[in-house]
Amino acid sequence: TLDGFKHNKSVNGVVQFNFLRFSQPGAFDLRFSIGDKYVAMVRVVVEPTGEEGLGPTGRCGQVYYPHLTSFNRGTNESVGQPAVSAGDEQVALLRWPQSVEALACVPVMEDAGFKISQGWGGDLWVWYRPAMEALETGEGLPQAYMDFYERLGVPLNANERKIKKAYYQLSLLWHPDRWASYPLYQRLAQDVFELVSEAYRLLTDPPVPKEPVVTGGDDSKGAYM
Repeated sequence: TLDGFKHNKSVNGVVQFNFLRFSQPGAFDLRFSIGDKYVAMVRVVVEPTGEEGLGPTGRCGQVYYPHLTSFNRGTNESVGQPAVSAGDEQVALLRWPQSVEALACVPVMEDAGFKISQGWGGDLWVWYRPAMEALETGEGLPQAYMDFYERLGVPLNANERKIKKAYYQLSLLWHPDRWASYPLYQRLAQDVFELVSEAYRLLTDPPVPKEPVVTGGDDSKGAYM
């Protein structure tokens, strides 16, 4: 139920959350743990909203998303098209009279990077990227709790060639430079890119274990330097 990326940091034991999104209204319990040790639980009540945002509960998102039929989750498992194409710009047609309700949301959509043009007879042409929906909901995206292979969408026995190929495809999709014209989504894409980059780096160039160094005589214990 808790969707999207959670940007947070801990300073002197205080955790600050930003961009925390829920897919629907209701009461939710957030449980905090450090390793296996339970720390605290906070109940969050999310009220229904009529705001004009683009999230799953946003009015404009509900108006536009059903008409953007080529939306997929931006993953290798997407049916009908590879992950990279989810980041390519596509166009959808909103025909009149369905386009009438969407007109009020044009400024909101354009601020987010959507390109919208009016056609004959009240139709609307919408240029967008299918991967926007995954960034909005967080569904199907790499997450910090995943192991490195899962983040890249490869099996545990994947060789280096498959790992590099998966990273290359995901980089084409999520590199923040490709989202420069979509400022609302660029920060979210940056988070995804950092997760897959970390996975690729540690799978292809894992850190070398430190060697013990003897710091005393024969009876001294080795110390890791």
